[in-house]
Amino acid sequence: MVAALRSAVLLVALLGASEGHRGCSGCSSAAEPSPSVLGNYSQWAVATDAAPCANVSRRIRQKGGTLADAAVATLLCMGVVLPESMGIGGGFLATVVKR
Repeated sequence: MVAALRSAVLLVALLGASEGHRGCSGCSSAAEPSPSVLGNYSQWAVATDAAPCANVSRRIRQKGGTLADAAVATLLCMGVVLPESMGIGGGFLATVVKR
């Protein structure tokens, strides 16, 4: 049973690796530009997978909350709005502070 499982895992790994080396004619490797607003921020910025959660962070800061408060509120929001983005390998959250 263990040998069969190892063989199956090896087969899937080899097939996946060979798929990654195949190119397609006419395919572009360049990513499309993001519609996000690019700006220079003087104090802080937040980036999340869900726009409503970035707004939560902004409201916390406007009401006098700390950056830690904003980060926790954003994580809680992400857990509700995009639960699949939470945990190992999921989602992105960044709070950047310039001192």
